[in-house]
Amino acid sequence: YEGDSPVLYSLYEYGVTNGERIDLGIEGIEVYRNGSQLSLWNTTPRLAWQTDAYYASEANSMTDSAFQRVHRNQWQSSINKFIPDEWWTACKQDELPPLRKDQPVILAADANESDDCFGLVLISRHDDKVAVRYCRKWKPENGQKQIYVNEDNPDDVEFPEGEMRRIAREYNLVELAYDKFHLLDMMNRLRHKLSINCRSFKQGDERAIADKQLYDLVKEKRIMHSGEIDLKEHIGNAHKKDEGDKIRIVKGSNLSKKIDLAVCASMSAHRALKLNI
Repeated sequence: YEGDSPVLYSLYEYGVTNGERIDLGIEGIEVYRNGSQLSLWNTTPRLAWQTDAYYASEANSMTDSAFQRVHRNQWQSSINKFIPDEWWTACKQDELPPLRKDQPVILAADANESDDCFGLVLISRHDDKVAVRYCRKWKPENGQKQIYVNEDNPDDVEFPEGEMRRIAREYNLVELAYDKFHLLDMMNRLRHKLSINCRSFKQGDERAIADKQLYDLVKEKRIMHSGEIDLKEHIGNAHKKDEGDKIRIVKGSNLSKKIDLAVCASMSAHRALKLNI
């Protein structure tokens, strides 16, 4: 990775970037000379098992940046845009599959620091696909603390807790997935007072697996949505950090661009598929 492999990159920069290309008359052989250093930088498959079918299979299971790094020997940033905008646009449906009153759904909630967003995304499962049924965000004024509930009226839907109560009443909500670092107290209230199945979503390996799964769902057009503006914005803002065969949704260099709804979509889609609802 660029910036993460100082020993290898310094050798590459000195030997390849600043080296003189030597033409050996052999196609696909890149040899460079710089002083006493001779460098072979291999980018061409040479073995019998490195077939087009093999690479097609690998490309289906890896992110584009991981494929270029592992199989094309190309330098990549460890943090890149999560998914291309055109992939998300291609998943938009003019009409989603009908949602029965008794059909199970998963809701996910994500919150961050005081001046960040609170997000909700509701997902239903349809065989090996999922559909976004609802999303909503709350954003406090600059520097203000997010207020989660109207203490005088906990059912007030202008606040996150009231809206979650409404969703629990109107849908067959089988699970509410959440990030416990900021929402534990509210989820304990919902769990004990309304008997909502609130599940803390682990933010380590489970999130990395879920984020990679969301990437695959979008790439394979197995997530359906109605073009919700806020969700489109957060998906577009999201970047990914490669973690081996997993990835993590992260913010880009502009930290003011929100990604909470993308994280919610990841958690709710993963749980919908995991629970086989």
